[in-house]
Amino acid sequence: MKRITFNVNHYVWVRLTDRGRELLRQREQALWPNGRRFQLPPRPTDERGFERWQLWELMQELGHGWVLGMEVPFETDIEIERQKP
Repeated sequence: MKRITFNVNHYVWVRLTDRGRELLRQREQALWPNGRRFQLPPRPTDERGFERWQLWELMQELGHGWVLGMEVPFETDIEIERQKP
């Protein structure tokens, strides 16, 4: 098996499920119950619906949503963004 080095600060592309979008909405509502205090820039999204996340941020925001037997927050096939050497 060949190994590659991947830093958790690097980017991955994932396609959120309805559950993932709901978890993000719930988190946002818990942080700002009276509405958004500021507008975050939109997350880069490609034509296939994949969103760009730093791996650590993805796990922080949606890692708690991975529960055995439950719907996952994003599709299990992810794309790793190739880093420039």
